[in-house]
Amino acid sequence: RTFADICESARNSNDNPKDFWRYQVEDIGKERRKTFSAFCEKLELDPQKDDDLATAFDYLKRTHIELFPDDHNTFSDLLTKAGFILTGEPKSAISILTTYANNNDMYRKSIRVDQLWRHLKEKHGIHPKRLEHDSRISPAIEDLQNQFFESINPGLINRKIISRGETTRIIDAIDNGQDVVVHGAAGNGKSGVLYELAEHLRQKNVPFLPIRLDTRVPGNTAKQFGQDLDLPESPAHCLAGLAEGRKSVLILDQLDAIRWTASHSSTAMCVCKELLRQTRSFRKDKKQIVIVFACRTFDLENDPDIKNLFAENSENVVVKVSVAAFSDEQLKDVIGPDAFVPLNGHQKRVLSCPHNLAIWLEIKKEEGAPSFRTATELMRQFWKNRRQHLNKAGISNPQSNAFL
Repeated sequence: RTFADICESARNSNDNPKDFWRYQVEDIGKERRKTFSAFCEKLELDPQKDDDLATAFDYLKRTHIELFPDDHNTFSDLLTKAGFILTGEPKSAISILTTYANNNDMYRKSIRVDQLWRHLKEKHGIHPKRLEHDSRISPAIEDLQNQFFESINPGLINRKIISRGETTRIIDAIDNGQDVVVHGAAGNGKSGVLYELAEHLRQKNVPFLPIRLDTRVPGNTAKQFGQDLDLPESPAHCLAGLAEGRKSVLILDQLDAIRWTASHSSTAMCVCKELLRQTRSFRKDKKQIVIVFACRTFDLENDPDIKNLFAENSENVVVKVSVAAFSDEQLKDVIGPDAFVPLNGHQKRVLSCPHNLAIWLEIKKEEGAPSFRTATELMRQFWKNRRQHLNKAGISNPQSNAFL
């Protein structure tokens, strides 16, 4: 670590070897002086001589130390990288590469790319994956984008986007390379915020892959989940390949739906953890990919699996963006001053929930502004309106009641 710090200091210095020695070694402390002296001794250089000091300084500037701890996190990163660039099972590929270096006595010798690829192809049937050139990915992602927009668009208030400040905070986090969890009370418009985010990404030509987990439940592994979506690999792998180094965003909406819709919710949650782990591994490899989740605040605060998914430490901080109800000004802008003024304070609070507001506007469109005191009364009037539509379609009340 000390030697790596010395090399970094050499690169950040003013290119004067004497100044470097004085301010970055001598003045820093005993440990740096000892490490620098040991380095010069091994190279048979005398730092008291100007030429030797200049030579040592030149070597240090061109020396880079990258530490790979022998731990679980490093191995997970290796698995992600192997799975991204190689066909076959990642653990097997890593084992084969390790054996290749050991069995062929490759220490202190160059490993040539063409020789290594020949070994992988001819003896083990492993090939480069080259997801960035896979023609299956772009159409599949475009189809998933269209499905996402089509699933949310009918529920938008007045069938248009209502700009939310929460979307701006999400975009800022993405620009800073941070993962995000969007949360809020049921009906507060989390999916609407993600719709606005997706529209922004599309306009900015940022590759993004949106998936609604209430209709596309993950199972088995991230790779299998991708294949279930007609992708050749994990959604994170495919998106990173399509982006080719550009900023990209994986969107997972309705995370809380997993435990309500999946018979094996623990397996589905494991796939989400794998996708998050893959995304973070890609960022360590300088790929600009982030993941955005959405779930209810209740589940974020109370579900053990979801809380564990977003457990924070010094390296992995997930930005939490809370989606609030509409303010009075936003509500006024949507329904207009004439409809806003007659409402009392409690009615305004009920309609500040986008879900309730959408119901109110639907009834108002056909019957005029409904009279209500509570959200329950508003819902009853909505069901009365729906039953009228069913009756016009030839479905009797006993039939609709039996179905419900």
